[in-house]
Amino acid sequence: GRKKRERKKEAMADLSAQGKSVCTAVAYLPPECYMGDIQDQREKHDRAFKRWMPHINLSFPFVVESEL
Repeated sequence: GRKKRERKKEAMADLSAQGKSVCTAVAYLPPECYMGDIQDQREKHDRAFKRWMPHINLSFPFVVESEL
C-alpha cells in the first residue's frame, strides 16, 4: 500500500543521491550461439522468460543515465 510506495520512493532517492539508477546495469550477455539452448531452459524454469533476455547482471543498480 501507501507505506510500501513511500519506502520505494525513499530508496530511489537514496540511489539517486549516490549517483545510481535502477534503469541501468552492467550485464554479461551470452554469445548468440548459446541463446537457443539457454532460452529452452529459461522457458521451463524462469518466470521472467518473456520479460528479459538472457543475461547476468554484474553491477545493478548502475549509474544514472545522464552519466553514460
